[in-house]
Amino acid sequence: MDAETNEEGRQFGKFMLLERIGSGGMAEIYKSELEGIDGFKKILVVKKILPKYATNRQFITMFVQEAKVCSGLHHANVVQIYELGEEEGEYYIAMEYVAGSDLLKVLTRASKTGRPLPPELCLFIIQEICKGLGYAHGATDTTGKALEIIHLDCSPSNILISHDGDVKLTDFGVARAKVEGPATGTEDRLKGKLGYMSPEQVTGKPLDHRSDIFSLGIILYELFTLKRLFLGRSDIETLTNIRDANIEPRLKRHPEIPEAVGDIIRKALRVNTDTRYQSALDVEESISQYLFEVRQRVTPAMLATYLKELFAEDLIVDAAPQVVAQPAIDAPLPSTSEPTRPKQRLADIMRERPLTAPGEQEEQPVAPVAKTPGAFKDLDYRFKSPDGRVFGPVPYQNLNKLLQSHSVSPDELVSVGGGSWRPIVEITDIERILPMDLQREASDPDEVGIFGTTSAARVMARMAAGKRTGRFKLTKAGQLKEIYFRKGKPMHITSNNKSELFGSLLVEQGIITQEQLNEAIDRTGRESQLGGSLIQMGLLEQAGLFGQLENQFAEKFKEVFSWDDAYYEYYRGAKPPLDAVPYRLDAIAAITEGVRRFIPAEVIEDYFNTAMSKTVRLVGDRPFDPALLKFGSREHRVRMSVEARPTVVRDIIQTLGGTDEARRTVLFVLFVLHQTEQIRMR
Repeated sequence: MDAETNEEGRQFGKFMLLERIGSGGMAEIYKSELEGIDGFKKILVVKKILPKYATNRQFITMFVQEAKVCSGLHHANVVQIYELGEEEGEYYIAMEYVAGSDLLKVLTRASKTGRPLPPELCLFIIQEICKGLGYAHGATDTTGKALEIIHLDCSPSNILISHDGDVKLTDFGVARAKVEGPATGTEDRLKGKLGYMSPEQVTGKPLDHRSDIFSLGIILYELFTLKRLFLGRSDIETLTNIRDANIEPRLKRHPEIPEAVGDIIRKALRVNTDTRYQSALDVEESISQYLFEVRQRVTPAMLATYLKELFAEDLIVDAAPQVVAQPAIDAPLPSTSEPTRPKQRLADIMRERPLTAPGEQEEQPVAPVAKTPGAFKDLDYRFKSPDGRVFGPVPYQNLNKLLQSHSVSPDELVSVGGGSWRPIVEITDIERILPMDLQREASDPDEVGIFGTTSAARVMARMAAGKRTGRFKLTKAGQLKEIYFRKGKPMHITSNNKSELFGSLLVEQGIITQEQLNEAIDRTGRESQLGGSLIQMGLLEQAGLFGQLENQFAEKFKEVFSWDDAYYEYYRGAKPPLDAVPYRLDAIAAITEGVRRFIPAEVIEDYFNTAMSKTVRLVGDRPFDPALLKFGSREHRVRMSVEARPTVVRDIIQTLGGTDEARRTVLFVLFVLHQTEQIRMR
């Protein structure tokens, strides 16, 4: 617990802060006591902004909106908001206290102890949340006008279960609704937990209440399996998993899920909102019908009994549990002859991820950072690029991640704790954690060659058109970039250029400051999960995150066209790292854009100086459809003219290149067509 924000036992206005029961993002929650006249006392929750964010107007706006959205909601399955106030310059919300646990804590304990929730209780929990969510979606103001509430953060940590088995939805802090006043949220500030977003959230499409239904489908799957559905090893993998929502392979691994329940999950998780469940109450009705058909009656008392047994070893159920470090379980449905599900290690089940413990970063690393040798864990590291620029300082933990992601090359100069500059490979305690493919190549390359401005497009086009699979390694004077291809599509790119790191890119574009980047990295500890931390801090939109990550990937690919006097190696069949995901980058079109942006016009002019009298002819068996090059309208007209009949280069320029700009356009098109082997010059 952070001492600077621990205020247990302190009087806060009319509230006595008894115990801090939660802290995340930018707010903290206290179990509190409200005293009235004649000994009146009431236990409730006080949620207040952390002092360091007390002047952040954006977060205050969200905080006030939460109170406004919830103030008129009165339902058994929604946590009641009592008051919005300000005390000692700090905003706070007083709300209902639910004595019990949140669902994430329940799932974590179930996974750790091997006591999964019975299927009927899994369905009961979702059924109860559907009731509260359906009520919120249909809520109106005092004049009867629809509020059009969308929760946008339906996740296990926001579902509370009392000791009596009551199920309640809480935390409308990022909800969107039509409420009066300037504090109303806007569509460009939609946030939530990455692993529970909908496809329309991560792709920036218009949102409505059906986004929450998708989140419910995720939770229902995780209740039955005790495994994360869409969580990947990086932000982009998580977002891509959600965007595609390909759940059939996951469902096939869990035949213990009844087919009818699987159908409910499928319908809730449809990418097309028009074929998804149209309301939370429709989901509730499907669950009720299923329970009726299997003659199963479920009550809050049954859930309360399960919780009592689950937390029997820890009577103080509000205490923060330890991180799950024991084997979890993969469990079939219980039956009359099999009351419990067999245990199995989660790590052995493909790439599905165990649920995280409360208080831990939801997007956890796949494996712990390598153990820090000696005193190196307390030192900072700075790097010097070949052009003399210094990057850092970074802590040892981040150094490890930079090495694993190939963002630092082994011969790069590093200063340890302010010491002299030395190559990384000469520092024993760092060399031992280098990835194997940085320590030495496992085999000789299948292809090598010179790479530069007058060959880059040809080499990249052959990789793409040839549908090659393998690792393309590019080196030049201490610079390193590797592109992993799968069937001609760029899948993963690593680079030791620090300006190409996601955080550095955001700082360069003015989206965040260096101070905000440092704080976000401190919160998450790894570059690949930086986006989730920035969203939780309110510094980045979730739709913007997806676009920024894909943009970063495209920029890394196009940047290779600026390389000259470089050397390339191709290792056929080499597989990308496990955290590589399929970006939707059109490699052929990216070649055109890379040439346009990075190869100077004078280089292209020189390319044709000795070819003016040569005849341009189409290649008989062209490697790909030239339409994939995605030329602009003027460029397309040049291409069509070139393809119409054999023509001498000089004649093409004289016919179509009457101005300097037109001449550059003609030469650009000829250069791209020749480099990508669409034409020959003889």
